[in-house]
Amino acid sequence: MADNSSKLLRNIDPRTQWKWILPSCKVVNNHKFYCKLVQGMSVLHIGCTDHKELIDIKIKNNNFLHTKLMKHAKIIHGIDMNKEAIEYLKNKHDISNIHYYDTTQPRVPIELLASYDIILIPEVIEHILNLGVFLKSVKKFMSSKSLLVIGSPNSFKLHSFFTVLKGYEEVNPDHKYYFSYSTLKRILEETGFVINKWHIFIHGNPERRLFKYGAGCMQNLIKSFLIKINPWFGDGIIVQTKLSKG
Repeated sequence: MADNSSKLLRNIDPRTQWKWILPSCKVVNNHKFYCKLVQGMSVLHIGCTDHKELIDIKIKNNNFLHTKLMKHAKIIHGIDMNKEAIEYLKNKHDISNIHYYDTTQPRVPIELLASYDIILIPEVIEHILNLGVFLKSVKKFMSSKSLLVIGSPNSFKLHSFFTVLKGYEEVNPDHKYYFSYSTLKRILEETGFVINKWHIFIHGNPERRLFKYGAGCMQNLIKSFLIKINPWFGDGIIVQTKLSKG
């Protein structure tokens, strides 16, 4: 009698195995999480500016991340490729610890350290065209003890689902990608990093967002309910990584 086991294995569709179990994670406010994480640390903040037209508004509302981080980090340097925004922050808001720099370029500003405790890249990677090259380039600022922390919009965030139902997509015109757990994990591992921990962030206060919406706001109530059941419907992903030993 012919052995049918090998034949059966050959006929199994490999796509049935393309399922990645989502890890359990906490829901956090991204800015509060970053500020707590950098407490007393040396920090390189990559992507430290913002759209120039939003800078004054965010600083006035105490919602500009770099100035928040300055209150908590022991040492902090910011770098960004938006030269106009860098000069604006230096001249109008007297922020001197920021520098115009592209990490893929070999010549490093003399003000930067050889390595940092934390490399923070919050909601930047979705803007970068050559992401693999960029991720490899930040290693020059890392030691074996350094922590790389990346934040990114979540491809499965409920806000996008509701906008699609309304017939449109709401996205920053400079975004190049959407990221999920599996795609972000894959690119980090393939560029030489090992994952330590995952978090999901939502904009604003998580407790208020999840539990205290008014009864008249049905869409937000649905979002809050579903995020409470499964955090992976949240606004964004935060991943903590270190250099791979391999």
